[in-house]
Amino acid sequence: MKKTILFIAAGLLTITVLPSCNKSYTCECLKTNGSKDVHTVISINRTQAQKDCNEYGLVGYCDIKE
Repeated sequence: MKKTILFIAAGLLTITVLPSCNKSYTCECLKTNGSKDVHTVISINRTQAQKDCNEYGLVGYCDIKE
């Protein structure tokens, strides 16, 4: 019985901790017409956030801002 409770507690802890690994980043895009767009990118790390941010910049230049 104690092992079952411990297993369930470990499972619940894992479920609540893993989603909090993602961080929100601000993606600023400067379009070729001079306008600026700001998007929120949620990613695991800055490198992946920059890749996701670049997808918005198909018509301009995008960068992650702190």
